[in-house]
Amino acid sequence: MFSVEEYHSLLLKEGLHVNLAKYKFYTCNGNSRRIQNLSAILGFNVGNMPFNYLGVPSLKGSLEGCIFNL
Repeated sequence: MFSVEEYHSLLLKEGLHVNLAKYKFYTCNGNSRRIQNLSAILGFNVGNMPFNYLGVPSLKGSLEGCIFNL
């Protein structure tokens, strides 16, 4: 298991970098100001539910046709 520092050191050594524009985080019923502050600190975008993972929507509850664009 790598520490964060070891991971970043390895990425730099190999000439790799993390593309923060592709990262998102998801919250549940949070304060919008806190969520925006967290986004600014982390450098990640805020994602919305449902989102697709490998082409499959992730959701909680029953399926609805609008999610699948039927």
